[in-house]
Amino acid sequence: MFRKGFTLIELLLVIAIIGILAAIVLAGVASTRSKARDSVRLTDLRTIASTLEFYYTAKGHYPVAEGWVTGCDAAGANWIPDGTDYSWSGTYIPTMPRDPSEQCGQGQRAYAYKSDGRTYELTTKLENPSPPATTSQTFAYNGSFFEAVEDTTPISITFSTPAGDPTSESPIPLVITFSRSVVDFSQSSLSVLRGVVSGFSAVLADLFNVFVTPTDNNTVVVSIIGGTVHDASGIGNTAAQFTITYDSLLPHPALSPDPLQSPVFAPFEVYVNFTVAVVDFSASSVSVGNGSITAFLQQNGSNYTFTVTPASGGPVTVVIPAGAAHSAAGNASVASNTLDTVYAGQ
Repeated sequence: MFRKGFTLIELLLVIAIIGILAAIVLAGVASTRSKARDSVRLTDLRTIASTLEFYYTAKGHYPVAEGWVTGCDAAGANWIPDGTDYSWSGTYIPTMPRDPSEQCGQGQRAYAYKSDGRTYELTTKLENPSPPATTSQTFAYNGSFFEAVEDTTPISITFSTPAGDPTSESPIPLVITFSRSVVDFSQSSLSVLRGVVSGFSAVLADLFNVFVTPTDNNTVVVSIIGGTVHDASGIGNTAAQFTITYDSLLPHPALSPDPLQSPVFAPFEVYVNFTVAVVDFSASSVSVGNGSITAFLQQNGSNYTFTVTPASGGPVTVVIPAGAAHSAAGNASVASNTLDTVYAGQ
């Protein structure tokens, strides 16, 4: 008796079934592994976020990277710089996490980071992304985990200037910073009282340089009305205002009595009046020929008195040279009148 073997068709069918089952098993394993890698990615982002928060608490800002930086941009323990400093994280974490499947070049896969110092963004490509993402997802840290979020708070505005207040600088340089990127901020968005906008340029989508030329020696007011500037989602700004005092007036000092009694036989008192208050006038600011100053007294920012004691017989002169004092805005004083007399004492 002969046993009947498998036909070729039966063998091919069995092989096909085994192949299908193997594919199903491998697909399941691959899916499990990719989900495991996604889990690692989310854990890594939480770890990075914790490190960033520690740094923010210590330094008052997040590491600054104005353009996107990735794990492919720097070797070593840390790939996130603070400007050019890559060593900042060593205090908080031995090694900055990298994508478990990091791949650089074509088809790059790596964590990415960007920050202006106030806020930051971290991104990763998930292999099994959750809606609404399809191939990648941008995450924002909410205090305990990352999730896709949209900032719906009104846009806040900060004004700053390197000029002092008051200032004699014209035009006055201003830096206008928005709490996030805006899409429709322009020169026409600004309202200026006692001045005109003489320069406007965008540095970043949330950072602008503006120059304001004053039209009067007075307080200059720069305003942005609420709801006039918007982000890409149409969310508007809160109202904001900046004030600074412009002062271009030069202090003019006047010495009295003028003319002085001549001759004089003893020390004599001199009065000083500035047309604009000054902040750095002292006895050393006065030039005295054949004499010295004592009993220097400031009555206020504009009025002073002092006593001139002649050194020897002969002519005595008193004058305040140009530039001897300055207003709060930094304007230098002009030269005063000159007092002349003759000392006839012993």
